[in-house]
Amino acid sequence: MRLVQTALRCYPQRWRRRHGEEAAELARLLMRDGTPARSIAWSYLKGATSTRLVLPPGRRLGAAMGALVAAACSLSVSLALVSSSAPASAASVVRLRITDRAGAAGQLRSLLRAHHFGITVTQEPVSPSLVGSIITFGARGPSAGRGNVFSGITGPCAGGARGCVDGIVLPVHFTGAARIVVGRAAGPGERYAAAAGIFRQGEILHCTALLGDSVRQALPVLAALHLKVAWDTGGGPASREHVADRRYYVAGGTARSAASISIRVTANKPAGSTAASRHGQNC
Repeated sequence: MRLVQTALRCYPQRWRRRHGEEAAELARLLMRDGTPARSIAWSYLKGATSTRLVLPPGRRLGAAMGALVAAACSLSVSLALVSSSAPASAASVVRLRITDRAGAAGQLRSLLRAHHFGITVTQEPVSPSLVGSIITFGARGPSAGRGNVFSGITGPCAGGARGCVDGIVLPVHFTGAARIVVGRAAGPGERYAAAAGIFRQGEILHCTALLGDSVRQALPVLAALHLKVAWDTGGGPASREHVADRRYYVAGGTARSAASISIRVTANKPAGSTAASRHGQNC
C-alpha cells in the first residue's frame, strides 16, 4: 500500500479529496485478488499524469507545472519500484477476478477502469451454472498482437461445479481493443447464448438421476418439469415417438432456454451410469 499511496499522491489535491479513499480501497481489493502492487501503482501514475496534463486552454503555466509534478511523481514511483522486493515479472501482467457473481459485469468494468484498459464488457443470457462467469473474451483489431494477448482464469461455477472462467490475465501495458462477454441470468423464454450440460451442478436436470435411464423412464420426469425436449440420436433430431418406441438411453444434453432442452440419446446404455456414479452428482 505504501507504493500505491506514493502514486496516489501524484493526483491533484482536489482529486484526492474526492476520490482518494475510494481509489485506495479499490487497490486493497485488487491486491487481495492477486493483482501486483506494482501494476496498480503504475496504473494510478498514468491516471495522475493524464489528470494533471488535461487542463483548460490558456493555462500554459499550469500545464507546465503539471508536467513537472507528473515527472517528479514518475521518478518517485520508479524509485519505489526499484526498492520493492517483488520480482519484475510479477508486474508484467494484471490478474482480474470476479468475486461477485450477481454484479460480475459491473465489477469487471470497475477493475478495468482502474487500470485504464480500453476493454468493453457486455452480458449475454446463459444457463444457470454459467451466470457470473466469463463466456468469451479476446483482443480485436490491428493492435491485437502478441503483446496484447490475454488468457482466462478457471474457477468454480455458479451451483458448485468447476471449470468456469471467472477471471482474466492480461499484460499490464495492454493497449488494444478487446471485448469480454459475461453470463447473466436469462429472462422468461430468452434463448441462451451459452449453456453447460443439463446434468451439471446448478443446471436444470441436476439430481434428477435421468442420466443413463431409458427414454421411457425419463419421459414422466420431463413432463412434470414442463420442458420442451428435442431428441438427438446422433443422426439429427428425432421425434418423441421415435425415441420412445425404440430402446434409447439418456446420454447427456444441453439447454436452449429455461423451458427448452436438447437431450442426446444412444442405443446402448452409457457406461458408469449407475445411481451412485452418475456425473458425480452430490445430491
